[in-house]
Amino acid sequence: MATTVVRRHFTMDKAERLAFFSRLLWPGTSSALKWAGLARGSRVLDLGCGNGHATLGLASALGRVGRIVGVDANPKALESAKAYLNEYYNEDIMAKIEFAQADMPTNMAAIESRKFDMIYSRLLFSYVPDPAAALHACRDLLWPGASVLVEDVDYGSSFCYPPNDAFERYKELHTTVGTQLKGHPHIGPQLYAMLQAAGFTDVRVRVLQPVFTVADEGHAVAKTSLHDIRHQVVANELATEDELDGLYRELAAMEKVPGSIVSLPRVFQVTGKRAD
Repeated sequence: MATTVVRRHFTMDKAERLAFFSRLLWPGTSSALKWAGLARGSRVLDLGCGNGHATLGLASALGRVGRIVGVDANPKALESAKAYLNEYYNEDIMAKIEFAQADMPTNMAAIESRKFDMIYSRLLFSYVPDPAAALHACRDLLWPGASVLVEDVDYGSSFCYPPNDAFERYKELHTTVGTQLKGHPHIGPQLYAMLQAAGFTDVRVRVLQPVFTVADEGHAVAKTSLHDIRHQVVANELATEDELDGLYRELAAMEKVPGSIVSLPRVFQVTGKRAD
């Protein structure tokens, strides 16, 4: 019965949830691309392109002669990205974009012979089994002097006000799911040192943490994210369906509290250049 309550009130499907998260992140990403030196006419690799939302944004910033390759290990994600771009955008944009299946760093046949002016990756290294090896592989795909830009998070760093027990439980579940999926839910602060260790030079880092009020779409981020991990939580017996329904209702109620705020996790943006 409780599960029915959640399903009746949660109307976003998976594609809509991905689009929701992309909208929240894109302003920071757009600023970071300029900070990292993305130039019109560049050849860019979007590593872990997922649903293609960031791929589109990149393509729009590259001018008429720029090109972008969107890469993901999941063929279903690539199909979703192609469908998204075909539905909403024009032929000029589509001509700049191609997609390829590859898994860093173990299965790179589709791209290993190519070179890029920039490699961009958002929220991928949290889930790459060997992020250090993946960064070394990125360096080898860049022209000398070309840049990498990585955005990733510390999943335990989000907050809300007023304090809320359901929000803290959601954070605990999200971090635990990431760990059980052999991920790195706290990788954000490590990225600066990891890029240096991978041989990148001129490594720079900055941090942003978007915060949302009741007037903002992003105020629903905890509720939406909890729904996104629901299957993994139940499958790994981290919480019962009844507990998740209760958390969902409490998070939904929190969205309506006047004066309340909710944040994303801290987003670490790290860029560096290939020296040789």
